[in-house]
Amino acid sequence: MRIKHLWMLSALMVASLNSPVWAQDDAAPAAQKYTLKRIYKMGETERFKVSASTNGEARMGGGEQGFPLENQSVTVLGFRVLDVKDGIVTLVNEVESLKITNNGMEMTNDQMGLDLNTLKVTFKLNDRNIVQGAPKMSGQPSGQQMMMQMFGGNSNTTNMFAVFPENPVAVGESWEHEMPNPMAQMMGASAPADMKPIRSVYTLESVEQLNGRAVLKIKQEVDMQMILDEATLKKLSENEPAGGMTPSSVNMVMKGNNYHWVDPTNGRTIKIDGQMSMNMAMKMSMGETEGAPPGFGGDFNIEATISNTVTSLAPKAAAPTKPAVTNTKPKTTPGTKAPAKPKTPAKPKGKGK
Repeated sequence: MRIKHLWMLSALMVASLNSPVWAQDDAAPAAQKYTLKRIYKMGETERFKVSASTNGEARMGGGEQGFPLENQSVTVLGFRVLDVKDGIVTLVNEVESLKITNNGMEMTNDQMGLDLNTLKVTFKLNDRNIVQGAPKMSGQPSGQQMMMQMFGGNSNTTNMFAVFPENPVAVGESWEHEMPNPMAQMMGASAPADMKPIRSVYTLESVEQLNGRAVLKIKQEVDMQMILDEATLKKLSENEPAGGMTPSSVNMVMKGNNYHWVDPTNGRTIKIDGQMSMNMAMKMSMGETEGAPPGFGGDFNIEATISNTVTSLAPKAAAPTKPAVTNTKPKTTPGTKAPAKPKTPAKPKGKGK
């Protein structure tokens, strides 16, 4: 995995970890219990706009002076329902558009090695938004698959959708959930045994009003760590070209809060706001880059704050259809004559004046 992919990962992985001001409904009874279930319908597609900004600083070799890191991304994602059976929904996640600006320079999809037409991930969720089995990805080399796994594809392991509690909850009550590390899911049997799961603590904070209807505000506290050794990084980079600065080890810790606004009637996500702190330490080497001195590299540290906003979008408008052309000519069958044209009535005879 190249350093540009690691930096894009650090910016994008939290984009899926996740306004108008809504007045809190103080009249809602605190003792009321809410049963949260996500209800999907065949053929429906959910669309979201994911806006993320990263601000931080990177340092090489433990030096006192660093250089700023500023990254913005805007992604439009679609989650299309393929099947609903026995409480399990099969979804395909597709990227409609992606725009990334890194330190003031916009990065094209070609520069990132991404083809949006192939960025598709198929996965299954139960009605609590818990992923069932491993997601299936298509069309990306392994390093870029990791990026997609983190920021868009496996929506639940990137904490885009809140995991609902097993039992009904009232305002002020909390529940916990641990989910597999998305890297471990992607790597399968070859994943290191010490990859820690992602731990989240959820709290139903309040009932609020949005456009005249009640919505639930859920707080999510996230604590995750990703440690990748040299063997794992080589495995992830096996489909990428040689050369360039590559990490030989990565240790990334992320902590923060996300706030989810959810429709209690069907579990649909309406909006997410989140902020995460990230500390990433890497050991770098130049690999086989031409002109690089032997053993060039060193320690590379990033400290950053990542802010995210996820908003639900309206379904895509249906493509306009052309009106059907109607044949006004009378039809005839073999052996029959076409109907005769009506005769013009004759003028009545009369005397001229």
